[in-house]
Amino acid sequence: MSRAGTALSSHEMRHYGAGESRPTRRLVSALRSRPASRLRSRTGAWLLTLAAVAVWLGAAAPGAFAAPDITLDKQAPRAVLLGEDSPVTLHVTNPTGQPYGYNLSFRDVLPAGVSYVPGSAPVAPRILPNAPAAGQTTLIFENVSDLSPGSAYDLGYQVRHDPAVLGVGDTYTNQAGAYINTDPRFVPDFGANGAPTGDFTGSATDDATTAINAIEIEKDEPSPEGELLRGVTTTRPSTRSPYATTRSSRRRASTSRTGCPPASSSSAAAPMTTRRTPRPTPPAPRTSTPAPAC
Repeated sequence: MSRAGTALSSHEMRHYGAGESRPTRRLVSALRSRPASRLRSRTGAWLLTLAAVAVWLGAAAPGAFAAPDITLDKQAPRAVLLGEDSPVTLHVTNPTGQPYGYNLSFRDVLPAGVSYVPGSAPVAPRILPNAPAAGQTTLIFENVSDLSPGSAYDLGYQVRHDPAVLGVGDTYTNQAGAYINTDPRFVPDFGANGAPTGDFTGSATDDATTAINAIEIEKDEPSPEGELLRGVTTTRPSTRSPYATTRSSRRRASTSRTGCPPASSSSAAAPMTTRRTPRPTPPAPRTSTPAPAC
């Protein structure tokens, strides 16, 4: 009968203990027979593997989770006069239902011929010349605010174009980005060229284009809501002729058509009054029949 089918000897029972099973005793025996250096090397390899997985998960976090799902609206005038500074506003919103966001940071890439106006922002940016490309300038605003769900933040500043590089009729576009993290311990990182490199879980981008004009036309009209009131006055001609004649007459009730009073009446007939308006031309001669004698 082989040893696998027999009971443990008294030496094995003293060595392993009576309560252990044969597979467990064999594993313990195998581990004890291996050198300690070999075990340490394998343990170190496992730790390195776990560390690499953790780093990969951290790098994939911004694209994988994208929380909070913030929005960015870059606001700039459509046109400015030649040599005039342009105001810029970065409006970022953390919608309702999103998690808290911490350490909000911005990145704005200015094209060649456009620069930041010193002192125009509430917080001084980190300025990276010739980044990410030659002639461009990158502004980094780090850790300017935190955003609770349903809140917003505005960052305003000004930029200036160089008339020697950008003239009348030219346009320039600013490209901006906002970055945030759900963990207050981490601030978004940016590389030497201004590109975001990590430590953010939510982000958004937007751009704005501005044209350069030679003149600006302003309209100032005092009507309500700046609207010019217009109307049509219609004059209808009078229905009365300018040559109309108004007559008024009054007779006594007893006066006859002929103008003579009745024979039996002793009172004189009331005179008839006639009022005429002057005519522009005299009337034509009229012939009349004499009244009968009374």
